Amino acid sequence: MVLWGKSRIEVAEVVGVNRRFVGAWVRAFEVAGEAALAGGRRGRRPGEQKALTPRQEALIRRLIVGQCPDRPKGP
Repeated sequence: MVLWGKSRIEVAEVVGVNRRFVGAWVRAFEVAGEAALAGGRRGRRPGEQKALTPRQEALIRRLIVGQCPDRPKGP
């Protein structure tokens, strides 16, 4: 859109991001072309920076399974 004459502010409004992102995208494009704009994996990798310890996970898993309403009650 910037290449077609739109301002960075106009592009930011249309795309729904801050104008600074548009500026960063334009600079990346100028340096490396379209390859710089290719989407990549975002966020944490599986298992990386978990909020709970393995022990806490096991406890929560037991609590959930023990209270599952779909599970038939004992005799």
